[in-house]
Amino acid sequence: MPYQAQSLTKIIQDTLTRLRALHPDLEDAPGTTIRDMFIDLPAIQHHRLDVLLSYLSHMSTVRGALSVINSQSFQDSVRGALGVNSTTGREYTLTEFLDYLTADISAVAQDHHMARKAISYGRGAANFYFSTNDAITINLGTTLFYPRANLRFETTQQITNEIPVVIIAGYRYVVPVPCRCITPGPEGNIRSGRKLVLDAGSLANLLSITNEKGLSGGYAAEGNQELLERIPRQWSRYKYPRLTSSRPN
Repeated sequence: MPYQAQSLTKIIQDTLTRLRALHPDLEDAPGTTIRDMFIDLPAIQHHRLDVLLSYLSHMSTVRGALSVINSQSFQDSVRGALGVNSTTGREYTLTEFLDYLTADISAVAQDHHMARKAISYGRGAANFYFSTNDAITINLGTTLFYPRANLRFETTQQITNEIPVVIIAGYRYVVPVPCRCITPGPEGNIRSGRKLVLDAGSLANLLSITNEKGLSGGYAAEGNQELLERIPRQWSRYKYPRLTSSRPN
């Protein structure tokens, strides 16, 4: 039997009933933080997904698809749940809906002085080991290759100087050069002691390249689920407007 979407009012009421059974003194009036963030917003998202699920369940047969698509009540339900794209004048597509949902969650984060974490690059330094201390130039954007993981890194600073006399791991002539992984995300977080090579070209008197310390800081873009979980963790209880009524000591 095809799935029927629940109304937004019923979803909100069911959520309130369950929460009040667990926390009778919870302040859940419209306009409170607990209502806006943990009840209304998830309920709206639940309802939108419910409508999509109902739509998909009716698509199991051609006859059902035609009857549903031609149903004015169903079209009104989809329009009410997803809204109408003001540019095209039609219902949002699934891709547009997901973008809309993402914008909703980002707006909640902004209301709580937070921002969605963007994708970032693994960063650190690569040590260039030379056999002499002759003056050298390592250009900005020099590409390094880590064969074991098939990753490439690029230097983020140009080095033009004489090699300092630094004793590291038995080598006398070492130049640490800042670099980052070309591929964003956690793949660029590599452990210390990895052997790198020049991706192209050569440098006079170069013996080897190694990252003595691990590269870190590479993160995937924060998804909706991760952001929703982080909001209550980071926005500690004392920063909220009072969430619950006073309890006796």
